[in-house]
Formats: sequence, structure tokens, C-alpha cells
Amino acid sequence: MDYLLGRNALNKSFVVGYGSYPMLHPHHRFWANDPARGFPAPPPGALSGGPNFSPSDPPSDAADLMSLPPSKRYLDDVQSYTTNEVAINWNAPLVWVSAFLDHAGK
Repeated sequence: MDYLLGRNALNKSFVVGYGSYPMLHPHHRFWANDPARGFPAPPPGALSGGPNFSPSDPPSDAADLMSLPPSKRYLDDVQSYTTNEVAINWNAPLVWVSAFLDHAGK
């Protein structure tokens, strides 16, 4: 949980609304935090994929993420689907781990 909430190489939380520097612009069909284009802000608790060993989308290529260490290959950009996508396959485990830690009193 510490890693997800900002204790990582980027000092960035990959969970919307939590941590000192949370993700703001997820790659998602419904929210992207771009009101001018009709996209509302993402809801608190949404988790992005985070750093990707081999990012391969246009914003990642433009930012030359491959020149960085793998732990820093991340962009908080609505178009960066290889680093900043919100998907059920990591949000479901986040809910489970959060509930487990809450129950365990950690």
C-alpha cells in the first residue's frame, strides 16, 4: 500500500485522491479530468497501472520514458494507456488489500 500511495521512485500516488501527489489524469473512457472536453475528474480511490517496463504509447515515446529506469516509466497523462490506464484487474485487488489491512488494523 505504501508503494501505491506514494512511497516509490516517483514520490507519486497511483490512487486518485490519496497521497501527497495523486494521479489526476487517468486513461479512462469516462473520466480524464478534462472538463473542457467533457471529461469529469476521476473518483477518489481509482488506481492506475503505474510504471511499465516497456511503455509504448505516443506520450510515453515523446517523453522518452525508455531512457529512464523501469521504476520511473510513468506519465500521468490521459493518452498514456500503457502507464496510466485504470482497469478492473488492479482496482479489484486494491479493494481486497484495503479491506484486509483495515480489518487487520494495519
